[in-house]
Amino acid sequence: MQLANPRGLAWDSFGNSLAIADSNNNRIRLVGAGGAMNSVTAGAATYTAAFSAAGDLYYSVAYAVRRRTAAGAISLFAGGNGLGDLGDGGLAHGGPAGADRGPGLRADGTVYIGDLSNHRIRAVSPGGTIRAHAATGTPGPGGDGGAALAAQLNQPYGWPWIPITTSLWPISRISG
Repeated sequence: MQLANPRGLAWDSFGNSLAIADSNNNRIRLVGAGGAMNSVTAGAATYTAAFSAAGDLYYSVAYAVRRRTAAGAISLFAGGNGLGDLGDGGLAHGGPAGADRGPGLRADGTVYIGDLSNHRIRAVSPGGTIRAHAATGTPGPGGDGGAALAAQLNQPYGWPWIPITTSLWPISRISG
C-alpha cells in the first residue's frame, strides 16, 4: 500500500491509531498500534482528519465533512450539496458548502471547519447547528488584535489545536 499526497494526520485520543488523509488515493488510512495500515474510507479525495475523544473520525472531502464512528459507520456531518455557503444558524449537513478543510474538535463536541472557499472558520455545535466562528468572508490579512468575526482570512485550511491554552490558531493557505 503506497501513500499518494498524504495531507493530514491525526492521532486518536487513546494513542492507538494514526489516521492519514491519503488525498490522491481517495482514502483515509488507519495505522494501528502494531503498524498495520488499512483503508477505512474510500471514494473521495480526503484532505484533513481529526478524532473526537470518543474515537469518532471526522475528515474533509471536496464540499463536505464526514464522520466515521468508532464502530465504523460513515455519515455526512456537514455540507454535501455542492459549492456554496452554509450560512449561520441552520443545520450543518445537507446544504452547499465551501471547499471544507481541517475539521478540528473541542472537548465539548464543537467541530471547527476551515471554509476554504468562503474564507471563514465555521463552528458546528454538538446539536448540528452551524455558525461563523471567525472571519468576515472577505479574503485578506486584516484584523489582528480585533474580534474574530471582524478578521480576514484567506482560504483557512486547518489549524493546530493547542490543548494547554484551548486556543484555535487558523492557518491560511495564502497570506496577504
